[in-house]
Parts: sequence; structure tokens; C-alpha cells
Amino acid sequence: WFEVIDLAAVRGRFAGGSGPLEMAAESSADFCLSGTVRRQGGLLRTSVQLVETSRGKVLWAGEFDLRAGDERVSAFDGVTRRIGAAVGDIFGALAGAVWQRARGKPPENLSACEAVLCNLRYQSQLADGQYASAMETAKRALAADPEFAWGWAAMATLHLDNYAHVARGSERKPAEAAMECIGRALKADPENAFAHWTFGLYQLMNGRIDEAIEAAERTVNHARGSPFEAGAAGALLSVTGNHTRGRQLIDEALELNPRLPGWIHWGRAISDFGRGDFRTALATSERFSLPDCFWDHLLRAAALGHAGETEQARGAVQQARRLRPE
Repeated sequence: WFEVIDLAAVRGRFAGGSGPLEMAAESSADFCLSGTVRRQGGLLRTSVQLVETSRGKVLWAGEFDLRAGDERVSAFDGVTRRIGAAVGDIFGALAGAVWQRARGKPPENLSACEAVLCNLRYQSQLADGQYASAMETAKRALAADPEFAWGWAAMATLHLDNYAHVARGSERKPAEAAMECIGRALKADPENAFAHWTFGLYQLMNGRIDEAIEAAERTVNHARGSPFEAGAAGALLSVTGNHTRGRQLIDEALELNPRLPGWIHWGRAISDFGRGDFRTALATSERFSLPDCFWDHLLRAAALGHAGETEQARGAVQQARRLRPE
């Protein structure tokens, strides 16, 4: 979705004293990712920051250490993967910055990329009040760019949210509409990991467990290091009963990008349930972060009930019923 300029390739166009931020500004780049590597005792410490070029505002910063003398390619690859995940993941620092810049725009002026990122804001909160706006924004994005595979996959999740009572939608036959969107996404990009995950979610909701597992594994294969897509696949696998594999994917994803949406933790809690570890499931439920989604309260009620906390479980069920009395 972004054009990336390698400053090493264009450095010759600039004066010798120009720093990364000056070169980024001269290249009309909205953001600048730069860093330093220095020796500190027995460590090589990489310090990286993502800066908004126009204001010089630091949007994200991180430090990553390697043992001095451990200059294997695989060691550097690990640092690179962590930086890429923190900055470039779907729920990473760069996507968040682009969404913040787009907030003040009228919906008709949003690019397809900005529209999908606004959709992801809804996915982070799953609040009824945001659903209609997310749906309308997704429709506008796809009208402007009908070959945008990620946009079709995002639209499919909105229909599935309606189908699974996560959201109150007005669309008729949401399952069929979701499947049509998934088909459009995979036609535009057969390796789109998010579309494969959405297909797995559709299969799960229709009781086809083996097909859901296969789709989750395809998601992992096509994720290309994306913590969101790998973590979402892990959550799907946990729900299908593959608790060990699912938990591993979720934990690795959260380590790379702690900014992932709260529903990723549903997969961890279900994994805990599957192992009979109800106290850990209860602790996991404390990391739920979707108070406007009834599934948060329903899963927490299950954790509390299995852990013997009957009164608190009853309160959580009442919250779920308040959100979805039907």
C-alpha cells in the first residue's frame, strides 16, 4: 500500500551533511524510518525510530540487542523481522499513523488504503456504533478500487461479524455476502493471507472444521511474517481444537506486535479451556479489551464459571445479555 524509498540508493543526490530526516523531506516522504547501531559492552544495540517527516514527531521507537560477535545473518534477520512487524504490520505503528492522519477526512476523500485502515479501527473495538460507518467506508473503497484484495477481505469480515452477532448489521444473507467478498479477494490476490483467514472463519461458522484448519494453515503460509495474520490464524486454530499450535502462533504474534486487537486473546483463552487450565483462562480473560462486544463478556463468564467465581460469572453474563438480549 506504500511507496518505499531506500535512502542508501538516493544518497548521492544530497549534500554530505544531510541526515535521514532531511533526505526524507526532500524526497516528499511522509514518514522516515531510521536508526543507529552501536557497541555497548558485549552487545550491539540497534535503536530505531519512525518519524513523521513534516513535524519531526516520533511515532514509534524501539531498541534491539545482539551479542557482539554474533553477526550471523540469521541473527540480523531476527532483528529485521521484529522491526518490520512493529512498524509495518497491519496493526503496526505505520498503519496507526496513516489512520490518524485520515481521521479528519470526509469518507468520500479517503483512499482505498485509508478506508481499510479505518475498517481496522472498528475491528480493534467491535462496537455497534462504528459498524455502519465501517461498512460504508469499505463500500466506497471498493467502488474506487475494485481489485483491492485486502478491501474485499475486510468487507467479508464485516459481513461475518453480522452473521456471528458480533455486530448489528442490516444486510440480508450476510454469510452469502461474505463468501462472495472472499471470492473477489482471492481472485484479485490468490495469496492474500487475510482472505484465506476470513475463508477459514466462514468455514468454522458453518461447522466445517477440517476446511477451517486448512484455511488457517494457508493463512500462515501466506502471512510473510505479519503478526496480525499469523496471530489470527492461531486464534482460528485454537477454536478448532489445535490448542498447542494455535497458542504458539498467538504468543509469537503478540511478542512481535503487542498492538494486535483484543480478540486475539480469545484464541488464547479457548486454548486454556482446551487444556483444562481454567485459572489461566481467567487470567487471559483479563486481557480482553472489547467492552462493547458481547463475546468478550461471554468468554469471560465461561472462564469465571469454570474457575468457581459464580457471582462474577453471573455479572459477565448479564453484560453479554445487555449487549445481545436476543
